[in-house]
Amino acid sequence: MIRCVIVSSICAVSLAWSPSALAEQPLTANKFIVMIPAQGCDFVKLETRLAKAAKAMVRNRRTTRVIVDWPADPERNLDMMGNASPFIAALEVLAEPSALARLADKARRKLEKACPVDTYFAQERRLMTTPRSWKLGETSPRIKVLTTVIRKQGLPRAEFLSEWGDKHAELSLGWRKARGGDGHYVQNIIVGSLGDETPELDGIGEIEVPGSGPVTEDERQARMESAAHARSFQDMEQISMFLGREVILKD
Repeated sequence: MIRCVIVSSICAVSLAWSPSALAEQPLTANKFIVMIPAQGCDFVKLETRLAKAAKAMVRNRRTTRVIVDWPADPERNLDMMGNASPFIAALEVLAEPSALARLADKARRKLEKACPVDTYFAQERRLMTTPRSWKLGETSPRIKVLTTVIRKQGLPRAEFLSEWGDKHAELSLGWRKARGGDGHYVQNIIVGSLGDETPELDGIGEIEVPGSGPVTEDERQARMESAAHARSFQDMEQISMFLGREVILKD
């Protein structure tokens, strides 16, 4: 993974949206994501500082979308496996590429006074998502899962990008289409990070929480195929999850 310590400029630069060309094109960050670890975090201070940081991003003319992710269950904050999530919150900001580095550094400086932060620059691929039906600033009624993605050891990055961005995207969209075409599926391809202590990632995925309703045989088969394929290119032992509810402040 490309690692960058960035203050005034951003690594990167242009992405063709054709999945088959994904691994062949240089990547441009259009988004920064601040993942906030739960360990060592003063949540009371974080609530105030994260709200202020997000409002500053909203006011900036060069941002196009601002989202704060709070834990779906603040008291237990468990992942989908029933384990304690390593994250307590997140901030997602889409902006003009030339402004990302400055904005991310500004947000990080505000937040790290309350909690440790891991800041990433990403190319967002928003492949499926349910249109917002609630007001800006209100908490989403739906739970979203943020999942860290690390490629298998020894797998070339170009091959990882091809597998995740092409075949896996097709499979993941396939089982959602099999159940009627609804869901949330976003790939955030990491192209850089802020700070020497930020853990290396190849991506951050966004999905919806699995539904509790009946599953058709077509959907079940498609889900199994998608899960099997994920194991072929991801280090499944390194996955970390955060179950959150979005507060969309700008879009």
